[in-house]
Amino acid sequence: METTQKEIALITGGNCGLGLQTARELGRLGILTVPGVHNPDKSALAAEQLESEGLRAASIRVDVANISAHVEACQQLNERYGRLGILINNAGVWKESTNSSSYVPGINQTSSLAMEIHWRHSRRISLAPSG
Repeated sequence: METTQKEIALITGGNCGLGLQTARELGRLGILTVPGVHNPDKSALAAEQLESEGLRAASIRVDVANISAHVEACQQLNERYGRLGILINNAGVWKESTNSSSYVPGINQTSSLAMEIHWRHSRRISLAPSG
């Protein structure tokens, strides 16, 4: 387990666009950023890119569309750090309907990750900023 008093931020979809820029901005504040991406190679590349910019980063696989992957991510975070200070739900899930490729209202699995972390690991991972 990494021992540090610094904040740890998990950013879903943190490998590109707003997610990666958010990781940069948090990293500039001294926060360890963890880009959570469904493709572990893309997460690792994002972490390497952040580290090449002098920022602290790590990678983790988080598939926001797969509920069982949430549990796996929580376990990894707990094993590595014992806590989580910041969760940024940046990744979205685009569900296609059976007759079109348009947005289907009411289907968004992104926000369930926070509930998984809270309910399964509330005694081990703190969602509130630490100390």
